[in-house]
Amino acid sequence: MNVKKRNRAGYIACICGLLYALPHFWWGLGVSFGFPGDFAKVPDELLSRVIGYWFMGVMAVLSALFSLSFVYKWGDKLPRRLKIILGL
Repeated sequence: MNVKKRNRAGYIACICGLLYALPHFWWGLGVSFGFPGDFAKVPDELLSRVIGYWFMGVMAVLSALFSLSFVYKWGDKLPRRLKIILGL
């Protein structure tokens, strides 16, 4: 894979990760836009909301940043095996 295709794939993966995180954050704030199913039937337990919305949103942002490690030079500081394992 040449460098341009690798960079493009890294940027697309970053954008997809951020687009996945965005609704989780607004669902965590109580906005029901785009929620699959009935938002009124979602449990009001704090732990369920923290894990289901905020934790998943933060993990998606971290995965978006991880995808940029394949594009930028700072990603070369990460061990290659770690990047391969996390990428899988």
